[in-house]
Amino acid sequence: MTYQQLYDIALNSIKSTCLNISNYGAIPTEFKSGYSTKQTTNRAVLTITIVNPIGQVASTTADSEFSAWIAQCGVNLPSEIDPRGLLNFYVALASFCSAKVRVLGGQQSDTKQMVYIPDGAPVTYTTIPNGDLLVATDMDTCTTTINSIISNNTKSYPIQYTFVMSNT
Repeated sequence: MTYQQLYDIALNSIKSTCLNISNYGAIPTEFKSGYSTKQTTNRAVLTITIVNPIGQVASTTADSEFSAWIAQCGVNLPSEIDPRGLLNFYVALASFCSAKVRVLGGQQSDTKQMVYIPDGAPVTYTTIPNGDLLVATDMDTCTTTINSIISNNTKSYPIQYTFVMSNT
């Protein structure tokens, strides 16, 4: 088993999980650029406008950012997996997901979805020393661990809106 196999599983999982890469149309309009709505009462109009919309992300963006991060972390993709390197790969993946994969939510929708945020910057870490080893015996174990890392190292991305009150 090579790191390339784990890399492919992780990248494909990120791209299929994050709706703004795989299925932008499934993201509610309340979270997208240009969203604005008015609520009218007898005496005033409240205009709600999105401040930080979620954009569509090209698959190639995730490809290049993940590739650059894994290279920066020193993971040699063609190499056979060893216990120390496997733990380093998992730590690199966790750092990447913590910065780039978010749970989307906001005041105008109850929907919660996973999205990819290209502005996020993974935090560098110290390479795991030889004493801290992790052993996985098969691809299923590694795949389960990768998916767990992706889902457990995400932060929220709350959509914000401005509220402007005017007299009618």
